[in-house]
Amino acid sequence: MRCACNGCARNAGGDHPFAVTEAQFHRFSAHFSPPAPDEGFTLVHHPVDG
Repeated sequence: MRCACNGCARNAGGDHPFAVTEAQFHRFSAHFSPPAPDEGFTLVHHPVDG
């Protein structure tokens, strides 16, 4: 899960005043779903660097 990994990296950097736990991330992200085609969003997928 790329988003969770980004949060872990941000937490490890210590530059952000709020550190999100994995449990908080999953609790928060449970409220989101991908946009449906009829919402008109243009999704751009970027390759993950090794």
